[in-house]
Amino acid sequence: MKVDGIAYRSVWVDPDDHWSVHIFDQTQLPWSLEILRLTSRDQIAHAIRTMQVRGAPLIGAVAAYGLCLALREAPSPKPVRRRSICGGRWIGC
Repeated sequence: MKVDGIAYRSVWVDPDDHWSVHIFDQTQLPWSLEILRLTSRDQIAHAIRTMQVRGAPLIGAVAAYGLCLALREAPSPKPVRRRSICGGRWIGC
């Protein structure tokens, strides 16, 4: 949609840090246009819970970004050795 001649999407990734997510605060529409910057899974969960994001497709898209932010915040797991069965024995791959 266009606002004052500038094209916007309903949700977009910050062009500067390439991780945070911007949304329109839909609780403020149509009286004012407020853009929120969400930087953590907790902020995204709050935006969904309080209906700052509305509509199933948009909720799904924002939730997917929340998952990406959660994975980014999570500590790196230790490498896992894969194993498979070969001739009835477990072997490392």
